Amino acid sequence: MTVDYLRIVQLSKQGVSWNRISQACSCKWETVQRTIIRCVEVWGSIDSVPDGTTSADIDALINRRTSIDDGYLQPDCDDILEKCRKGEKRNTLWSKYALKAEEEGLKAYKLSRFNEIVSGYARMHNIIVSMHRFPGQECQIDWVGDKATIIDYDTKKPVQLHLFVMALPYSGYFYTEAFPDEKMQSWLLGHKHAFEFFGGVPTIAVPDNCATATDEARYKYFDTVILNKRYERFMDHYCVVVAPARVRRPKDKPTVEATVRIIEEDLMKPLARENIGSVAEYNRALHSLLAVRLAKDFTKKMGSRTSIFTNEEKDKLNPLPLLDFTTAKEQEATVGPDYCIQYGYAFYSVPCEYINTKVIVRDENSVIRIFNRKRELIAVHGKATHMWQRVTNPDHEPRNAAKFNGTTPDALVFRASQIGGNLVSWVKSTLESSAIRSDMFRTVDSVLRFAAAADKQDIESAALKASKLKVFSVKGFKNLYNSIHTDKDKDTRKDDDSLSPFSFSPIYLGKDTGKEVR
Repeated sequence: MTVDYLRIVQLSKQGVSWNRISQACSCKWETVQRTIIRCVEVWGSIDSVPDGTTSADIDALINRRTSIDDGYLQPDCDDILEKCRKGEKRNTLWSKYALKAEEEGLKAYKLSRFNEIVSGYARMHNIIVSMHRFPGQECQIDWVGDKATIIDYDTKKPVQLHLFVMALPYSGYFYTEAFPDEKMQSWLLGHKHAFEFFGGVPTIAVPDNCATATDEARYKYFDTVILNKRYERFMDHYCVVVAPARVRRPKDKPTVEATVRIIEEDLMKPLARENIGSVAEYNRALHSLLAVRLAKDFTKKMGSRTSIFTNEEKDKLNPLPLLDFTTAKEQEATVGPDYCIQYGYAFYSVPCEYINTKVIVRDENSVIRIFNRKRELIAVHGKATHMWQRVTNPDHEPRNAAKFNGTTPDALVFRASQIGGNLVSWVKSTLESSAIRSDMFRTVDSVLRFAAAADKQDIESAALKASKLKVFSVKGFKNLYNSIHTDKDKDTRKDDDSLSPFSFSPIYLGKDTGKEVR
């Protein structure tokens, strides 16, 4: 964007502050400062700037001096900018330049003029350089603001996905992955997969100031934070120093902020047009586009993110630890008569021989692993994507359909027959509503347990209504029963009130008059 230097001068003549001028002209405060100081050096004061001076004249005066100062060593701007890109600081390069000028018997520009010449050369040739970045030193982490949406193959309902991103400022190389949520397990797994994708670990991590990274923000002297304990242990395992960005300070992590925009435009938008129905499928497509985007050449500097990372940064990363950090959480569960365990708000099947036994469930974010009490793996499932989903493996179903562990369709029908024919019909319909009949064992068993302690007549009425409406859930059946039972209670109370001796106003005799008083 072109700076309007003439307007800067005009506003300064009117006594406007430098901060206000920078806002009005949409430029940096330093640009205003440099413009005014240079004008004062040339004309003595800002008010002495000639009326016929144009913005281009001031621009040439400040940034594009074409005449070469005699007796001064001219900086090799190409070499200096290349060294800046590799992480060397301008002050160090100026010191080397000054020593070289002394050796050649020439004068050296002061640091301010040196920086002015190099920056002007970079602007003139449209060169962008990441200053003061060292390869392998830092990574920046965040969640993408926009959410991806897929249509689940099983439920046909939309599911939102959250994209994790980690970027390396030196090369711009980055990794991204979709997760069903932004909880701690997803956060840690994103880090783990990113480090594995890079093939190493940077020294410093600059995460967003989110709840999974920090517990509390405090402002004493400089912004200080208290790290989340689990996150701190995780990063200690990888020997990474965590320096969270300050709250509402996006410039603390500019690389990942720019990377988020690339992901939204170049990766998420193309995938939004695809027919994708699972998290795993979305990530496969995402990583295919990611590889192509990383290999794309920069427009304003040589090479691509992949080439710069491979040639200059990968070897500077610290090695990965030999042992994995366990990000999974575990808990016990009991296998039900439908050879499934309930974990969270979903059901997962195990081999039928484990019915009525305790097992250990390990949640690895996108994968559920189930172990027996001897820590032997007995089942693996993809994590459910919606509430009360049944994730089953047909191989886990009992082969002997006649009887297994005391639970069979015939046994459930017999229990229902002890109450009434309508309930028997509902039980049979419910068992046939699923392709795998044993998937409905838990539902039928729960309803039969409820029915055993309820009013049989109302249960029969609810079963008849549930069969007609095709209600095959515990909650739906109970709601029907409660509505029938409540209406019946209201009718009973109404009939009782009509026969009450207190339905009429009481009659008594007045003490003095002896008249009836109502």
